[in-house]
Amino acid sequence: MKHLSRHLNSQGFLSVTTIILLVVLGVVGYGGWQFARPWWNYYSIKNTAANEAFQFRVKVDDEIRAAILRKAEELGLPLTRRDIRISHKNQEQRMDIRVTFSYETEVNVFNLYRKSLAFEVETKVP
Repeated sequence: MKHLSRHLNSQGFLSVTTIILLVVLGVVGYGGWQFARPWWNYYSIKNTAANEAFQFRVKVDDEIRAAILRKAEELGLPLTRRDIRISHKNQEQRMDIRVTFSYETEVNVFNLYRKSLAFEVETKVP
């Protein structure tokens, strides 16, 4: 109870300093989350691309592309079928695979700060 009393004023309410500190922490936390979410999505879609590319010997390219598109839709990423490029070093024998795509997303913090972030995903499986 002793620690709580330094945050209370004489009437027993939270002090102005404590309220301002809580508001500042909330704003900083919200802004941090707005920047963390695109990076979380990037690593999530990159992981999906890597997992799908790893199975390229049993899946056709369209199945890989469809799985990546499903994940992108789930994450709300602006990807289309044309954005995902799949290539093989030896096309006839399908010895390896390379999956690449890129996208942009915007971070918006309280409509006061906007930043466009560009992400590029490249996955190779020998």
